[in-house]
Parts: sequence; structure tokens; C-alpha cells
Amino acid sequence: MFHVSRITRYALLAMLRGVLFDLGSTLQEYRNEDWAALNIELSRGLYDYIEERGYGRHLPPLDEFIEMMQTSTQERWAEAQETMRGRPLLDLLQPMFDSFGITDLQPEECLLPWYGRVTDNIYIEPDVRPALETLRDRGLKLGLVSNTSWPAAAHDPDLERLGIIDLLPCRFYSCEVGWEKPAPRIFHVALQCLDLPPQDVAFVGDFLRYDVKGAQGVGMKGILKKVPSRPPGLDDQTVVPDATLVHIGELPKVLEELYDDRR
Repeated sequence: MFHVSRITRYALLAMLRGVLFDLGSTLQEYRNEDWAALNIELSRGLYDYIEERGYGRHLPPLDEFIEMMQTSTQERWAEAQETMRGRPLLDLLQPMFDSFGITDLQPEECLLPWYGRVTDNIYIEPDVRPALETLRDRGLKLGLVSNTSWPAAAHDPDLERLGIIDLLPCRFYSCEVGWEKPAPRIFHVALQCLDLPPQDVAFVGDFLRYDVKGAQGVGMKGILKKVPSRPPGLDDQTVVPDATLVHIGELPKVLEELYDDRR
């Protein structure tokens, strides 16, 4: 059940005109959250594609390749945590191809074969599209801001398949923007797309430290979509959201209370 803090409910300083969303564990869900196992599958998919393209003789044994990719992606994740700079995982491939003597394969060609095994792992709950439609029909501008190492060419086909891409005209992925949440710049880019001031926009995401804190830091209201299975120690529990919910279907009602919206 959602909750709106009493203080926030009466702080009616703005009129809601837009909503921005996080992607993973907010709009889309995952059938399997064993990320270590999934990353191994992704590396195996990339390896298979490179072999199919005729470059298998250039590659090390599969287990060595997987270990190398695991190390590189973990280092990239740690770097993003420290610097808040967003960079695509594709950047890892050209130096690797150079070291293996692979000269005619472009990293961009490998994107979908590498990312492809994520697609089968994601879905949306039945209440997501109806909730977004309700917000759109109220005249609200909608958008997406995601911390991700995969570009639009990977995520947008998923959003189209899931049937919600048309409801999210403003979409920003950190590896393309160059900054990750909670860095202010990625939020400002999205607000510019909406053409709205931050006080008129709410942000919905599943992490206090990235989504709620980042949104509040630029003047938006931050709404937490709780993930009941997530251990509290994985997040910054000192951050206080303006409202909480468990299902996106609760959002229209949450926003009515949060902004005293009578439209």
C-alpha cells in the first residue's frame, strides 16, 4: 500500500505537470535477478556471436573469456559508482578486439547478440500501461531516466515489445547522457525534454540513493517504488521519499494525494 508523508501532502507549492520514471524494477521487472548468472549468459552470447562471425580462432577458451568480461564489467560498474559517469559497455569491445587481432568486426554489430539474453528476462506487470495511460490522459508529460550501460538501441525495442514506448516520448539512458543518477545533469536533460520546471515533476524509482535522492536534489518530488525482496542494506535508508508505493498501478492515486490534484 502506498504512503504519502503528512508534511509533503500539505506542501502544495507546485502543480503536477510531468512524471519521470526509472526503468529496471520500476516500469519493467525481471524474472530472474541472479545477475551473476545472467552476466555469464550475456558473455556466452557475445562469445557465440563472435564465433559465428568467423573469429573463433582469435578468442581464448570460453571460461577465460567469461572471466575477462566479468572483470571488465565489474570494474566499469565500480567506476560508475565512484564517478557517476555513464559509459556504454560497448566501449569495452574495441580494445578487446584489438588485443585479439579482430580487425573487421564492429562493436555496434555485437550489441543485440550480447544484450539479447536480457530480453527474455524482462516483463511488465499488467497495471503498468493502464497507469501510464491514465497519467497521459490527465495531460501529464511522461519520460524515462535509467542508469544503464546499454544504449537506446537495446532498450527501446524492449519497450516497444512491452507496449509502452509510445507513452514515454522522453527517454534517457545514462550511458548515452554521460552521467548516472543521482548526478543532477541527467535529471536536467530529462526536464529539458519535458520542458517543465522540476517543481512540477515527480520522479518514480526503486532506489532511494539514486532515484529519490537525485530527484529531490534538483527540486522534484521523489517517489519510491518499493521492492519488497530487496534487503534494506542495499540502499541508503537515511533518504526520505515524498511517497512510497509497491505497484505502478497505485501511482495515479499517490499523485492525487501528493499534489492535491483535482483534475
